[in-house]
Amino acid sequence: MNSVLSAIIEKIVEKYGEQVLEDPRRVAALLAKLAGEVPKPQKYAFVKSLEHDFVPALKGASEADRAGTKERLAGVLNTEEGLDMALCVETLVLLEKALFGEVLKKFFCKNCKKELQKGWRYCPFCATSIVERPRVVASVRAPTESQVGQRGVSPTGIKVVWIPPGSFKMGSPSNEMGRRYKEGPQRLVTISGGFWMGVHLVTQEQWVRVMGYNPSHFFSNPAPGETQGRRPVEMVSWYDSLVFANRLSMIEKLSPAYSINGSTNPEHWDEVPADSNVDWDAVEIVEGSTGWRLPTEAQWEYAARAGTTTDFSNGTIDYLNEAELDGIGWFEFNSDRITREVGRKLPNKWGLHDVHGNVWEWVWDWFEVYPSQAETDPTGTPSGSVRVGRGGSWVLSVQFARSAVRNFDHPFYRSNGLGVRIIRPRSGGGH
Repeated sequence: MNSVLSAIIEKIVEKYGEQVLEDPRRVAALLAKLAGEVPKPQKYAFVKSLEHDFVPALKGASEADRAGTKERLAGVLNTEEGLDMALCVETLVLLEKALFGEVLKKFFCKNCKKELQKGWRYCPFCATSIVERPRVVASVRAPTESQVGQRGVSPTGIKVVWIPPGSFKMGSPSNEMGRRYKEGPQRLVTISGGFWMGVHLVTQEQWVRVMGYNPSHFFSNPAPGETQGRRPVEMVSWYDSLVFANRLSMIEKLSPAYSINGSTNPEHWDEVPADSNVDWDAVEIVEGSTGWRLPTEAQWEYAARAGTTTDFSNGTIDYLNEAELDGIGWFEFNSDRITREVGRKLPNKWGLHDVHGNVWEWVWDWFEVYPSQAETDPTGTPSGSVRVGRGGSWVLSVQFARSAVRNFDHPFYRSNGLGVRIIRPRSGGGH
């Protein structure tokens, strides 16, 4: 490894601990790719920028300002240093984890291997001078699925992140700017079981791989530099989403979640309805199933908020502040009035991209006015006429992409601003 790259990694590890990076080998590979083919003056500029500009800027930014700060700093690396934009963004996200995450450090004498305290210049056990940087190691305790941020990839390439159990206030407070009546009353909701959630909206290429066709209105002419197949699928109904979820489960040898008229095989469900359908509306979730499914409305908002209580998951409370919101999603003001490739904007704190904007996301629930009492694992009313969508879209004001905003449409409805994101449980179970 060249000395400059070593210096980059050493500065990160020295200041913020190895857990910066959760998996040090991954970060080493990332930074090697980031700096490996760049001329030497630019490598040194990158090290200097980390030490004197980027890290202090992130440390000095408020929680609400960090998303915009990361995007600005990534832009500087991209334009002034000639480094790849996506890698710049990912590197700064990792640095943010270092700055604001919990770090467990252990320091050891290179000679006698005894544990030392930070700041010691000599080992009190063998008198060895600590001239080299102490070795920093993460906790020996292995991560568990109760921890946020674990990632995985399904056999067909669906990237997922682990969402742990927890409680949150669902809905918006009465004084939230832009609030609509159907966002309340706000109440405490507990999600008792963790689940895997798609890092991205389902893309057109993923839909085609499972379903064999692309229903999207935006089937061509992506924005410059973007990949058509990685734009979100749209023009899909809630009914279409059931078929996709079960077919994907069958391909990946999971037990399908949805049953209609006693069958989990979509081939037995007849044509996808173009109008409300009693049989499809009576769909059941198979007890103990392991397959893909739509999140409940509560699961969606819990994951989208990622521990925040503000209007948006990056800490912003003012939907008119376009400068702060431009970095987290695609809306009417920045989308060029088309859907955009997934994952181009910064994720929320739990690693989910595009929870604000791009396309609305179908969820499981029938629409109903929220109850006022606390609930555990709510799945909504057992019947209704319209199903809920969450997240906002490319065509609407940012006001309608706040974490608490609820939309609803008939389950047969299709729109070029409406798509889907899927989840699956850790093991057999309901929602």
